[in-house]
Amino acid sequence: MNVNLKHQYFGYSATPKLWEGKLSGLEQFDFNRDSGNSFLGSIKKKLRLGHLVEHFVESELISDSSIHILGNNIQIYSDKQTIGEYDFLIEQDGKQYHIEVAYKFYVYDESVGSSDIKSWIGPNRKDSLIQKMDKIKEKQFPLINRPESIGALKLLGIDSANIVQRVYFKAKLFVPFGKDISVLPLNQECVAGFYILFKDLNQFEAAQLFIPSKHDWLVEPNDEVAWMPFEIGQLEIQHSIKEERSPLIWLKRGSRLEAAFVVWW
Repeated sequence: MNVNLKHQYFGYSATPKLWEGKLSGLEQFDFNRDSGNSFLGSIKKKLRLGHLVEHFVESELISDSSIHILGNNIQIYSDKQTIGEYDFLIEQDGKQYHIEVAYKFYVYDESVGSSDIKSWIGPNRKDSLIQKMDKIKEKQFPLINRPESIGALKLLGIDSANIVQRVYFKAKLFVPFGKDISVLPLNQECVAGFYILFKDLNQFEAAQLFIPSKHDWLVEPNDEVAWMPFEIGQLEIQHSIKEERSPLIWLKRGSRLEAAFVVWW
C-alpha cells in the first residue's frame, strides 16, 4: 500500500459514524469492524473520493468473518436507463442487508434550517445533511419495491421482501471558529476542526499552512507534509475563494496541528 493510501485509509477508519442507532428514520449498520486492520483491497486507478470510500468500506466488511458480500454497486435499470444503485448487499447471521454508504464533510451554519440537523451543510453550500438523509429515505431505500429491483435481486438470491436496509454514514464536522457548538443528536466525536471566513484568516499569519488534495481530506493532520509560509498558502487559498470553492487546510501553530475549511461565503 502506498503511503498516501495508507494515511487515507487510517483517516477514514478513524472517522466515527455520524450517529449511533437510529436517527430520523435511518438506522446505522453495526458490525465488528477491525479499525486496526490494513486496507485489504487494491486501487489500480484514480477514483472519485466516494468510490475510494466504498473500497475502504468493502475492506472493513471483508475483515468481519460473519459477513458475506453478495454484491456491491449493483445498478438497477428500467428501459435501459439507470434508476438506482445498491452500494452493498450482504448477508450476516442469516439476514440479508442493503447498506447505503455515505462519507461527508459538513459545516455548521445556524442561519440554515429550523433544527440542528438542518444546519449542517456542505462547505460549498451545494448540499446538506438533511438533503442526503431525505434522498436515502425517499429515493434510494424505496428502490427495493420497484419491480425492476425485485427481479434483479432475485437473480442474486435475495428476497427483496425480507431485506433489511441500513446506512453506514460517516462524517467529519466543522464548527464555526471560536464557538463551542453542541452537535447533538449527532456524534460529538465527529467534530474534526473548524471553519473560518477567508477575510478572517489573517489572525493565523504566524501559522504554517498545508492544503491537502481532495482525497487527503480523509487524512488526519500530521507533520509529514511540506508546510508553507502563511503568505504563500494564503495566495493559493485566495484562488479557490475566487472560484467559490472552500478549501480544506491544515494549520501548524507550534506543535499544534488543526484542520479547517476556509469558506468563500
